Amino acid sequence: MAKRLTPALLWTGFALNYAWTLGVRAEVFQHVPGEPWPLLLRPFSFGFGLIVANVLTARYARKIQADYPQSSRLRSAWGLVFWSAILSVVRYAALFIAVYLGQLRASRPPAPVVAGQFLGELSVVLLLAGLVRMRTSLAKRGFGRLRTPDKIGLLSIGLATVALLVLRSGTPQNRFPLLVALQKLDPILVGVGAIVAVLLNRVRRDMDGGFLDSSLAYVVALSAVRFASVAAGLLIASESWTRAVFYAAGITSDWLLTFVLYYRWRLIEEAKALAKKYPE
Repeated sequence: MAKRLTPALLWTGFALNYAWTLGVRAEVFQHVPGEPWPLLLRPFSFGFGLIVANVLTARYARKIQADYPQSSRLRSAWGLVFWSAILSVVRYAALFIAVYLGQLRASRPPAPVVAGQFLGELSVVLLLAGLVRMRTSLAKRGFGRLRTPDKIGLLSIGLATVALLVLRSGTPQNRFPLLVALQKLDPILVGVGAIVAVLLNRVRRDMDGGFLDSSLAYVVALSAVRFASVAAGLLIASESWTRAVFYAAGITSDWLLTFVLYYRWRLIEEAKALAKKYPE
């Protein structure tokens, strides 16, 4: 699969999904009630692209996982990433189907949206658990010893996360309290994600380039984009193109996770090629 896919193709998928998300966001805020929705601009229709991204992520995760023995900590870590991607597939598929079957209504609590939010939060928790296990395994091998800049970064992220929690608690309540309660987890999850990214970035800097370096760099990019997206949604009160740009980036950041696994799988392929070329 890695031989057929290239970074250019993955970036094309990201760009198309990003543009689609922006288009849907614009249509949602200018749609006239009672008017039919354009076929490809219905709410959550962009989820089809995210299903593609997470299917690719799940396939890479399964292939990477198979490269480790049953007792390996890294095998279980990639297993958590696999199930995180599967939950995302289920989430976006359910929302996509609900939209096109006309199951989403503003006049009643949006059960598919609430369920989708819950699956989204659970998916992020599994992903973070997998990344933490990876960092722990790499730390045991001597990588990722924190230095002063890293500690300053961790402190800054902690303070910023507290600020986002304060902002989130001050947002107006809507008529769907369960949905609001789930959304209040967002600052915590992106804050933890940013902390994990700092830890893995130190591991990356201990590496000497290569595919693992690239893979970990995309972990940092993924966490930064998601943190910025949540922050922009809380700091920019009114709907605007600036807010929409950050929103779309956060939504389509699933493609960045695909990059994480793509480069990790390339590392495995490279190692196998070298072993075949230079057998013991």
